[in-house]
Amino acid sequence: MAVAKSDTDVVYAATAPYNPLGVRPEVFVTRDGGGNWKKITANLPNRYIVDIAVSPVNSDIVYLALSGFGAPHLYRSINGGHNWGDVGSGLPDIPFSAVAVDPQDHRIIYVGNDLGVWVSTDFAGSWTVFREGLPEAVLVMDLSICEETRLIRAATHGNGVFERSLLPPGGKKIKKRR
Repeated sequence: MAVAKSDTDVVYAATAPYNPLGVRPEVFVTRDGGGNWKKITANLPNRYIVDIAVSPVNSDIVYLALSGFGAPHLYRSINGGHNWGDVGSGLPDIPFSAVAVDPQDHRIIYVGNDLGVWVSTDFAGSWTVFREGLPEAVLVMDLSICEETRLIRAATHGNGVFERSLLPPGGKKIKKRR
């Protein structure tokens, strides 16, 4: 689940059904604080949605991190889930577990997967490794941003939790990886 900071009545949620039953994962949104829910799975692949992040400035911009292999792992909707687009071009074909949006610069997106953390400074247009302070090829299970300290924490599988500074708002130029 993810609550929009710009409008706390907007909440996104995903299901994770028991797969042998043949039920696909779904994504839902409420715009009235949970009174009514609308299915917005639309054109998403039949894969587990592991994490959800909403833009801090626009409740209609939402990101999904998907697990699995052989298909895209990061999707974005800019219209509240009516349509979804793959924004993970250039990222490795491995399971993704986390997505986070910088609360001071919504163009900066962080993702965690089975090899570490990647970052985009251009609204998910291109990606680069964000590895400083992390072990090589660490499985990142979750990302958490502390807005007050401008720190990001990466919770890993078996290696503990690591913390480092976020990129500065306004986009410090980083080497693009396509």
